[in-house]
Amino acid sequence: MAKAKEGTASGVSDHLADFVGTEINCPVCLEVFDDPKCLPNCAHNVCVTCLGNLARRTRRKSTVECPECRTKSTVPLSGVTGFPTNHLLKRLVENSPEHRGRRAFDKALECYREQREKIKEEFQTLTTFRRILFEESKKEMKDQIKLEAKRVRKLIDKEERKLLSQADEIYNEKSDQSQFGKKLEEVRQLNAKVLTSLEGADKVKEERDWKKFQKSREIFEKQFQDSLKTLEASIENLSSMQWTATAKFNAGKLDKSSKILGLISCDPCKKAATGPAIALGDDEVIRVIDTDFVPTALSVSPHTGEIAVLDAENNCVHIFTATGDHQKQFEIKYGDLKEITYSKNDDIVVLNQEKNRLLHFDKDGAFIHKFVQSPNRSVRFQKVTTGGDGCYVLTTLTDDGPGVVVYDSERCHKLAFTSTHFQGNTLAAVHLKDKYYVTDCSSTIKIFDKKGKFLQETKNLGDSSKSPSKLYSVAVDDAHDCLVCVSKQNNQNTILAVKTDGSIVSKTPIGGSLNSIAMSKGFDSLVATFHEKKCIQILPHKV
Repeated sequence: MAKAKEGTASGVSDHLADFVGTEINCPVCLEVFDDPKCLPNCAHNVCVTCLGNLARRTRRKSTVECPECRTKSTVPLSGVTGFPTNHLLKRLVENSPEHRGRRAFDKALECYREQREKIKEEFQTLTTFRRILFEESKKEMKDQIKLEAKRVRKLIDKEERKLLSQADEIYNEKSDQSQFGKKLEEVRQLNAKVLTSLEGADKVKEERDWKKFQKSREIFEKQFQDSLKTLEASIENLSSMQWTATAKFNAGKLDKSSKILGLISCDPCKKAATGPAIALGDDEVIRVIDTDFVPTALSVSPHTGEIAVLDAENNCVHIFTATGDHQKQFEIKYGDLKEITYSKNDDIVVLNQEKNRLLHFDKDGAFIHKFVQSPNRSVRFQKVTTGGDGCYVLTTLTDDGPGVVVYDSERCHKLAFTSTHFQGNTLAAVHLKDKYYVTDCSSTIKIFDKKGKFLQETKNLGDSSKSPSKLYSVAVDDAHDCLVCVSKQNNQNTILAVKTDGSIVSKTPIGGSLNSIAMSKGFDSLVATFHEKKCIQILPHKV
């Protein structure tokens, strides 16, 4: 019934609009009447605005001429607004479809403007909050940089004072123990002796007795001339000696690319990562750490969780916190560097392949006089890891093929072994619970006992339906008693969590070409580097 009435009303309205036609339009402006005024002498209608314009153009301001029939009507004392309003026509206008549509649109516009103002306020609040947050974050970072700069300046000032004090000591004549210094002291003593002799001449002059005077004179002159000759000879000898000090200042190496105060790294949510894309299924990359160098290798401290990253191209080691913030760096002045690990005592151990030895450094880069050298010249170190008991497990290469050499935590040679089961020359080896696990770029892991005796080979860890896979990096997950390997098959990298019996616990596809991996201190994440990529990534690890 309601719909029928609505339809009937709509039909009547449309019919009325057709019937009225142009009767609702002002004869002057031809627009729909706004406020129609009825001229009393002819009953024609004109909108109040147009009527006012007509009255102003009339010479006699007291009358106005109808624009339709030219009949004159007297203007009321209150002006054209005093003419009677045609309320019937006004209601027709107000109820016309056009007028209703315009009124509805005006209300809609008003609503839209209110919504727009609300959104504008929300946006302004958001941008203000973001600006305040950014300003606070920027201030906090700048304060950290200033604090670090102050600390570095303090260290430099301290070192400067120390070196200047050393220079004073070296060039202090009183502390000069060189041959020149000793001769210089002899000349001083001879010069004092000559001066003393001259002072004795006054006593000779005072002698009244002629004979005694002559004798005293002869003695004085002989002694003085002897002393003078000795002094002249000493000065001549001193002149021929080296006058410059043997000490010299060797400036520390600090090139323009060195980051003295540190680096600013950005989380993925704050900056688009430049590293390789990672395909981790439902998991996400924990953090991408952009660097200005290509990481060669890395290791994680089992004590602090800090990450040591080797930059072999610039002979530099960078230290990051467990969460990936850059802390410090130090330069290694010599050698062809290849691998890095942490010792049982938390020393940073770097493999110098040129010298074929392991070098130890503390966290500040101070060299520690500890060495691990190869058993003989034919054994060349390739990779190094540290076992849970602190032993150093090194893969090697000789003219006879690849092998493994083990040193205990005190750097004493423990054992060496090789095997006919090795299928390639590039090995990676780790130690876990009195056993050694070795990958050789094949699809299996070779297992050896604590004496280096071959025990078994795991099953094929790749997809047998595809081309053979290659295992080329391995780490130990002590918390879950398993190994973490990097497998490459058909140019697809996968991180495998493998039990010690060879059963696969989990597989995680990875985009990009992985170079090296290391377990975090809590064994809940992995730290990884990629070939020719200037970044480090912290990845989730779930078993």
